[in-house]
Amino acid sequence: MSKTTATKNLGDISKQMYDLLDGLDSAERTKVVNSVLQLYGDNVPTAANEAGSSQSGIATPPQGRSVTEQQFFTEKSPKNKGEMLAVAARYREQHSGSEVHQQNDFAAFFKEARQNFDRSNFLRDMKNAQHQAGFFNKGMPKGQYQLSYYGQQVVDALPDRDGAAKLKRPKLRAAAKRKQSKKAAK
Repeated sequence: MSKTTATKNLGDISKQMYDLLDGLDSAERTKVVNSVLQLYGDNVPTAANEAGSSQSGIATPPQGRSVTEQQFFTEKSPKNKGEMLAVAARYREQHSGSEVHQQNDFAAFFKEARQNFDRSNFLRDMKNAQHQAGFFNKGMPKGQYQLSYYGQQVVDALPDRDGAAKLKRPKLRAAAKRKQSKKAAK
């Protein structure tokens, strides 16, 4: 394929994309483009990728962003792996418009927050955050995670542990089945 043909095709594709996104506001366009990137398995730009750096070498939040990943993580002060994953997901929702997260998205957040990311135990930690804590929705495609309403409320309440403890936890199906089987056994 010649360079002019490739350029023309890219130009045509760009025009078609422009036409499809015409009429959407900035946030909606960002969500659509990020969703398409995720469908292809590409990394979605995060606030960390867009952030500049000051002369002191400390990352400064880009315009329109109030805090960096490190500041957000410190502010929320998560106490366990499930809370840490929920904090990462909530930051991405608020600052990059991403509602679906993958392992690499969590790894990028942890890197920018200057926290250790345990890649080898990620699936175990995510399963616990999803099934035991109720922080993430079930039924997502493999490798994709979405913060639940309860998870969102908990992160928003942090660092106020008393406020987070007062939130209504979702009923966990496994616990309900165990209670029913114990009643039936009596």
